[in-house]
Amino acid sequence: MPEHSTTKRRRVTVVILIVLQLAAILAYDHLDRVERRYLEHRMELHGRLVEGDAPYQYRYRILVPTVAEVLARGLQALPLIRESEPSPGRPYGTHAFQVAYLVLDAAAITMFLFGLQLLLESFFPVGLSLLGTAMAAVITGFTFRDHYFHPWSLWEAAFFALGLLSLRRGRFGWFTLINVLGLLNRETSAFLCLAFAFLVRPGWPVAWAAYLRRRDVRFALANGVIWLVGFFALHRVVGYQPSTLTVARAVSRNVEEWSYSLLLNLLVFGPAWLLVLKGIRRAPEFIRRTAWILPFYLGLLLVIGFWWEIRYWMTALPILIPALLAGAQPGLEAALAAAQE
Repeated sequence: MPEHSTTKRRRVTVVILIVLQLAAILAYDHLDRVERRYLEHRMELHGRLVEGDAPYQYRYRILVPTVAEVLARGLQALPLIRESEPSPGRPYGTHAFQVAYLVLDAAAITMFLFGLQLLLESFFPVGLSLLGTAMAAVITGFTFRDHYFHPWSLWEAAFFALGLLSLRRGRFGWFTLINVLGLLNRETSAFLCLAFAFLVRPGWPVAWAAYLRRRDVRFALANGVIWLVGFFALHRVVGYQPSTLTVARAVSRNVEEWSYSLLLNLLVFGPAWLLVLKGIRRAPEFIRRTAWILPFYLGLLLVIGFWWEIRYWMTALPILIPALLAGAQPGLEAALAAAQE
């Protein structure tokens, strides 16, 4: 085998091992800090979701609870799991429930980190890409606070990383599948379609006939339509229930917790925020275009979200981490070169 092929294989092996290690640490950390600590509340909300009785803001996020329900029922039949008595109202026990969500959470974190790593490698050297993925892992672990049942946040981050990767590689069919799954996971998957729209945004003036014949433009339009039709179909099938979360309540709580929220959000990137802002301007065109979704995404969360729930940053990491690396790249490369002399 040629030497360059052997080197590439070793490099790929090292990347896989490092990403798997990071994913394993995060999956166990989430199990220990979130799933075990709030087991009773998690099982209660999960049961309401699969029975169609969840509050408005949760009831349409059916993908993860549905898969977890099927998985937990299957796990309950295994000898090691069967020792746990079924919980009230569920055909499985706490062991099956925890293992089912551990499997799904670990899968989401793993796909998120691998998707991000491959996306970064399309812009930066592998070493710099690993640094970005490791930083994303640290930030992800930091977001495991102030919530007890939001498994769709992990999957939203995974779908966003994989969705951007599929766009980067021109795999629009895969993007469509991710778009559909993302809609079943959480409503903010709409921002992934919006990122696609910004990628194909035309210049001015526009030759509309030629523009609309482009393959990427047609896929972008089709995926927007698919998301809208799917959104209304999902709401009709699941059924409406009055919202228990109002803008006034969100604003009131955010005002009460403003200092804590400010601290957490500043710590997400800390001083590196300066590199992120610098990097967005000098990042590859793909990142600059998709970064246009950030004002809309953050603006929505500013109005209806709880500001201390920093798990929302996970979805933005596939854009923010490349921007950070773009802002830091010249200095990092110079430092590495100096260290090797």
